[in-house]
Amino acid sequence: MKSQRRRYVLYHLRHESGSTDLDVLGRRIAALEAATTGSKVDDESVEAVTVSLFHTHLPKLEDAGLVAYEPQTGAVEFIGADLPGDLLEMTAELEYDGAVTAE
Repeated sequence: MKSQRRRYVLYHLRHESGSTDLDVLGRRIAALEAATTGSKVDDESVEAVTVSLFHTHLPKLEDAGLVAYEPQTGAVEFIGADLPGDLLEMTAELEYDGAVTAE
C-alpha cells in the first residue's frame, strides 16, 4: 500500500482498537505523522488529517475491503482479516517502532 496515512489507519485499527470513530482516528494519525502523542498534536493538523481520512483514505480502504466505514456516524472498523498479519506487523515495525501512543 503506497499511502503511509492509509497504512497508519490499518496499524491503529488492527493493533490497538479494532474499531474507533473518525475524530479519534484523525488525532491518532496526526500524532503518528508528527511523531508525538495525541494530546500534543495541534488541532489544525488533526483537522487536516481528519478531512483527508473522510474524503479520501477511508473510502479507498473501504473499497479495498479493509475497513467498514460509516460516514454519517464516523464509525470505522478493521475488517481486513485476509490481510496477512505478518506483513502488516513488519511494515509497522519498519515505519514506526510503536513509540507513539495515543493519550
